[in-house]
Amino acid sequence: MKNNKFIIFGFLGFAVVLLGIQLSSHPLIESRMYTCGECRLHRDSRRIFSVVISNSTIETKCSSWYKSQYGNDHKHVWILAPLIQYKNINGDGKASITLSKGESLWALSSDEQLQYLKNSIGQDRSIRLEIIKKLYKATLQDDKEAATSTLIEIKQTLK
Repeated sequence: MKNNKFIIFGFLGFAVVLLGIQLSSHPLIESRMYTCGECRLHRDSRRIFSVVISNSTIETKCSSWYKSQYGNDHKHVWILAPLIQYKNINGDGKASITLSKGESLWALSSDEQLQYLKNSIGQDRSIRLEIIKKLYKATLQDDKEAATSTLIEIKQTLK
């Protein structure tokens, strides 16, 4: 009987060690970065096994400027960055997966969006904000043709 307990506890100990090795070497923590298509506030969402463990927002120059010009009354339209990072328990082993959606908006940096909006006045600023909205709506609908042409239109004014 004593011998059987030793074998069972030995087997359980070995299984726990294997599980620990497995957990420390495989990605468990998923980090997803989002940006608001309109004001460019960033949001970092971290998950473990698809359960959100933290959501934090990161102010950008563009989101600060947008808030000072338009207030903070708009509903954020969160657009996922074209990559997700995975980390193991130790925080090591980053692996990135490129996604198709979100590429168009993220191709315009928040600094470029700030410059685009800041360099306009009066009615032109309202028109430019509508063009930014057109870009993020096309991105959300995965309309690559509309998103690309809008992105080119914006980038040409930055030259």
